Amino acid sequence: MTPKKINSVLSIEHYHVFYKGKELKSLTHKTLSGVEKLIKENVNSPKTDKKVYLVKIRYLPDIERKTILVSCCKYTITPKLLLAKKKDDDCFTISYSKKEYKKYGFELSHIKKIINKIKKEELNVEVQFIGIDEILE
Repeated sequence: MTPKKINSVLSIEHYHVFYKGKELKSLTHKTLSGVEKLIKENVNSPKTDKKVYLVKIRYLPDIERKTILVSCCKYTITPKLLLAKKKDDDCFTISYSKKEYKKYGFELSHIKKIINKIKKEELNVEVQFIGIDEILE
C-alpha cells in the first residue's frame, strides 16, 4: 500500500465534498476554510438547506490496525452559503487495517457506501472507529 494508490482515488492532502453521490471537484481544497471560501465563490445559493458530505483521508503506514482513516462528515450548506454543522449532521471515522486494505483495496465506491450508510443512519454513533468490514459486508 502506498499513498500514490490512495491518491489515485482521492487525494490525502485535500477535503472532498460530495453531493448526491458525486464528488464536487470544484470544491476540493486543502483546508476546511478553503472549502468554505470555494462554496461562497462557486455555489449558487440554495433555496433550502442542502446536505453535503465532507471526506478527508489520512494514511498512517506505521499503524497496523488503522492504516487508512476516512473521516466522513455530513454538513449543511445554507441559503446564505454557510457550511454549517446542524444537530442532525453526523461525523464518522472509518478505518482500514492493513488486512482489510489487502482484502478490499481502496475504491471510490467505498466512499459512496460510507456516505449512503450515514445518510440512512445505519452506523453506530457510539463507536469511535468503524472498520470498513462493517460498511462493505
